[in-house]
Amino acid sequence: MSDMFAALEWWRSFHRNPNFWDWVRDVNSDEELVRLTQEATDSRLGQQYDPFGEHFGLADPFGEATTAKTTRRLMKKYGSEIWWCCLGAAGFCPENQNALECLSKLSMASEVHNQTTFEEFLVRNALKIASEQLIKEGRKRKP
Repeated sequence: MSDMFAALEWWRSFHRNPNFWDWVRDVNSDEELVRLTQEATDSRLGQQYDPFGEHFGLADPFGEATTAKTTRRLMKKYGSEIWWCCLGAAGFCPENQNALECLSKLSMASEVHNQTTFEEFLVRNALKIASEQLIKEGRKRKP
């Protein structure tokens, strides 16, 4: 029963966090942030990787569906921030670069083949980037 409450609280986090960075801080422990820096972009797009598995149990038979739903929800709520987070990490300079060319420098770019994998690519890279930055700043959790 406590897993159900943890999952509900996690889903509620989308409503209480006004931006992507606060959301990442809110839903991830220090250990989970470290794990995201190591694993978020290590597996192939579309394969069974669930960065949100700790919120639903590792044996969740709906892991892929949960990941896809979460990706869509993150893009709907924080899409602009996720986009700019990835562009910033890729070194985008609007005066002399194409945004997609820059994004091609990020992990897993060669695996993008449709809108679904493009969104997963952005979310997973943004999770890694945000986690690395939050660890570096030493502000893993909101006060």
